[in-house]
Amino acid sequence: MNGSSTMENNDGLSVVLSLLDDLSGAVDGDFLHERIKKVEYEVSEDKSKKTLPSDDYKDCHSCPLWPGKVIDNSYFSIPLEVLSVVSMPGENGHILPREEEEMYENQMNKVLGVEKSRRKILAIMKCHAPSFSSDYADKCKHFLRTELEEYKPGVMILFGSDCAHYMLRKDGGMDELRNKRFRINGIPAYVTYSQKECIENPELKRKVMEDLLKIRRSLGK
Repeated sequence: MNGSSTMENNDGLSVVLSLLDDLSGAVDGDFLHERIKKVEYEVSEDKSKKTLPSDDYKDCHSCPLWPGKVIDNSYFSIPLEVLSVVSMPGENGHILPREEEEMYENQMNKVLGVEKSRRKILAIMKCHAPSFSSDYADKCKHFLRTELEEYKPGVMILFGSDCAHYMLRKDGGMDELRNKRFRINGIPAYVTYSQKECIENPELKRKVMEDLLKIRRSLGK
């Protein structure tokens, strides 16, 4: 078999594997598919008022994580190129603590090459807790559905094991999940380690860079 035929066969295999990945994602990953009825609900936070779309924002007031916490639910008016998802925000009300945010910005700018106006980072749980909880995450799931509908991202990046396992409903190891492409509500989704995991284990930074370079190629950059 000549080199040209081998290359054509490899290309064909890649297409088949990609289609199988898409099918697997469609079966296993679309758990947020329910469409929601948006209503306006006014909420007081830090002496200011916001009007946010939600199906049942009142649930927040009965949640033990709610008092004194801030929920980030700002919406962009344009489809995003990349939507990054983490498990929960930091203690200070920001999505990422300062050190993790600096690492994230460096990853997005220097490795992925996506400008800030075309990307967004959000948390599954909208309030900080001592540890990630799927029960609390379920209470916030309607916000996540709304955000996916509003942002219409071209691709999602799931940062961290807690985020990946919750969003994909899979219990596989991170190295197994990293090397697959999934679909969540029709959106291509990729898994990599979180900034916190990289700080705790610097050897993971190289793996994150490899993952982001693969995603960059999928974006045609």
